[in-house]
Amino acid sequence: MESLGKLLAEYRPFAGQYDEWNKCIKLNDKGVSMQVFEDDEYDLERAISEHYSESFSPRFIDYSSSIIATRLLGAPLMTVRLTHLKNGGCVLGVCANHGLCDGDTFYSMMDRWAALARGTDLPPTVVIDQSQVPFDPKRRTLAETKQAVEDQGWTWVSLPPAGLRLARIATTEGILLHDQHRSKPFHISNKALKRMKLAAELDAKYGGRQLKGPLTSNEVVSSFMCQMNAKILGFADNTPCGHSTMFNWRGRLKGLSPHFAGNASSAIGTCEFFAGSPLGHIAAAMNRGLDAFKTDADMVEEHCKLFLDCHHHGLIAHMSDPRSLPYLNPIPTSSVTNNFARYPIYNVDFGTGKPDLVVPHHCGDQVIIWPRLDGDGVDVYFQGTTAKRVNAFTDPAEVAWLEAEMTKYETVLDEDSIRAWFDFRMSPTACAKDLQIKSDSLWTLNPVVVGRKPVSRNTSLWSAVMGFVMDSFVRPTAAILEQS
Repeated sequence: MESLGKLLAEYRPFAGQYDEWNKCIKLNDKGVSMQVFEDDEYDLERAISEHYSESFSPRFIDYSSSIIATRLLGAPLMTVRLTHLKNGGCVLGVCANHGLCDGDTFYSMMDRWAALARGTDLPPTVVIDQSQVPFDPKRRTLAETKQAVEDQGWTWVSLPPAGLRLARIATTEGILLHDQHRSKPFHISNKALKRMKLAAELDAKYGGRQLKGPLTSNEVVSSFMCQMNAKILGFADNTPCGHSTMFNWRGRLKGLSPHFAGNASSAIGTCEFFAGSPLGHIAAAMNRGLDAFKTDADMVEEHCKLFLDCHHHGLIAHMSDPRSLPYLNPIPTSSVTNNFARYPIYNVDFGTGKPDLVVPHHCGDQVIIWPRLDGDGVDVYFQGTTAKRVNAFTDPAEVAWLEAEMTKYETVLDEDSIRAWFDFRMSPTACAKDLQIKSDSLWTLNPVVVGRKPVSRNTSLWSAVMGFVMDSFVRPTAAILEQS
């Protein structure tokens, strides 16, 4: 493990120790926990097939670097467990305290560790410099922070001190108010992704939904998973919902190095919508919501400062109502997606070849978008309550419905049929038929208030028709597949 020693010389905080009294990490080079086991029950095939089961992670990962253990017991901030499987193969389980790093730092560190193990000569690019994070020397007081939260349209939750501490531990530890369930991975191929994006673009176009730029794969897949979360959790079509995503400050925050090692990300609310909204309507709202974070550097800096002020004062605040998020709500109406598709996760080669599988971490995010070894699109995982519902599907009809929904852009809807469907549905005859049948319900849609932000559906003739067009366009797919 010479390479691990070299790695820790660059990432010194990971070998340090948390100082609860001074609320800091001591760079005392205490080291990390390293374990090596032999497993005579699991072979590589079984480990891969059961990687999303509840028993997998506790078997192959040492969780003694948890927030509670490191704060109260002085436990190592990072643990490594290497398990040799029967008949060859191994599992490398690495657990790092979230107070040290975000996903960007963690997976960059793993890539660097693998390069060191291969003997690759690397330049010292790791930046551990907290001064790059925009702490305001004239930090807001608690009252000023609450006022800024309200001015920015965020929502904060007031709890008694004991409840506040419990909630803060729960949201960082991921063990109390949400569960550790994970679904099997669902594959969205490049072909399906292209079709999904086309359907969303046409829906946004004909539905009069404005875009700030081309729809991205992240926006389209996240919108699709928002739809699926709502369906799996059984929300009525008129249920107000929201979406948040993890926002990486690197490359967007002035003065922050792209190689910054630490926590430089936060959850941002992107949009609000109704549970029954068509794919393109959600994607267009998400596209508009993310635009400012892509283009307005001053807004990004103010967002980061306010986020840090809230954290400093122990204030649970978010652009969405925190009570709607999966971290604090067992039946969350706000979906949280975390996209790791762009990270070189499958390039982590310690000298024996690329891994057969890399299992996602679990920090309570409702949806993980994950890269694939073969590079064909992405895998998506449900987590938490949604995953628990999915894993409880035992009825053949439920299983068939879920598979049909998750694969409809792969197996049923090709690009020609998508275009033809929109051309037909936007014809005068089809529109008139929809209006005749649906007009009574079309014009009874009223604005619904979520928190302090009004959410309303545009009930213009064109948008109202398209709402029902996309409902009929998307939903019969399961029935078609079940009958075939």
